Amino acid sequence: ASVDETIATVNASGIVTPIAAGTTAITVTTVDGNKTASCTVTVGTTPVAVTDITLNHSAYTLNKGDSNLVLIPFIAPADATNTNVTWTTGSAAVATVANGTVTAVGPGSTEIRATTQDGSKIAECTITVVTPVKGIDLDKATISGLVGDTEQSLAATISPAAANNKQVVWTSSDPAIASFIESAPGALTGKVRFLAPGTANITATTVDGGYADSCTVTVGVKVNSVSLSPATATLKVGETTLNLTPTVSPSSATNKTVTWTSNASSIATVLGGVVTPVAPGSATITAAPVFGTATATPGTSIIDVFNVTKGTMLKDDTLLLGKTVASVSFTIAGPKLPLSSISVTLNDGTPLQYHSLNGVYTYTGSTNTALAGVSSATVKIRNTISFDLSF
Repeated sequence: ASVDETIATVNASGIVTPIAAGTTAITVTTVDGNKTASCTVTVGTTPVAVTDITLNHSAYTLNKGDSNLVLIPFIAPADATNTNVTWTTGSAAVATVANGTVTAVGPGSTEIRATTQDGSKIAECTITVVTPVKGIDLDKATISGLVGDTEQSLAATISPAAANNKQVVWTSSDPAIASFIESAPGALTGKVRFLAPGTANITATTVDGGYADSCTVTVGVKVNSVSLSPATATLKVGETTLNLTPTVSPSSATNKTVTWTSNASSIATVLGGVVTPVAPGSATITAAPVFGTATATPGTSIIDVFNVTKGTMLKDDTLLLGKTVASVSFTIAGPKLPLSSISVTLNDGTPLQYHSLNGVYTYTGSTNTALAGVSSATVKIRNTISFDLSF
């Protein structure tokens, strides 16, 4: 009898026939006395030799420190008897392997090898270990410029410095306002171009890891022209100063700062728009925009400066109604102007009239007002002539 006839059978003559791989017992029992004996029978199979081995990856790239790759060996034929393999690495400094699990140790490249115990068949996977990107920083958090300004540089720094893939992708949140021109495709450097008024963010994103950093770009409007008010003015030496008011165009200009200059500081100076007369003559005050276009027009104001020298009577004189006063002497230093624009008065404010025909000043006022407290018909004066300009 056979304990397990699925493994082996036996006939009445004791002939054992193997059925399937395994182990069973064959027993024999005496008719007389019921005595037994047994034999353990093992049924084996003919060994199937290994002919080939392949791996699920022939090449793979890992970041330093990764251990998420499992190499799986595929033995041919599928029913090979001995499917055991031995794992080895070409460089433990780059990657190690244990039961097919690969651990990335350091940057570089090496071969992970699987060798069959039966037949020493070999399969390899090339492992490349890289240093991954951990972050990115731009050298500027903000940039300001005006439409048409010279492009400004912007650069990114990848960390760690040993990272293998340092390529980045540059983008603008609004390319109509500000764009970024790369030094080369994927480069870490480039220039920001100012295109239209507004604010846009220039962002650099790493290809490896998707880390990003941004720079806020503010684009303003340049000044096209400046006008000054008043455009012309007359000042007297020693008297009050004059405030000039600049108006820039367009009114939307971002920075309306102007620089003040005088083409003749010996005649008139300017500081912050305040003009101070220094000496007789004519000076042009200019207000130029600090942030103007290449063709921006500055504002100008022409300042005429005069100096009035007090006059005196050359000799005692009696002023009579209608009498010509020929003994008045005075000078006015400054730009040329007609005598008819000069007012000559007595010390009580009584004016002398200028006659354009003979070029003299004539007293035409009332004699009793020539000098306070005087009631006579004629008045003698000396050193009492004062001068003023009509402007």
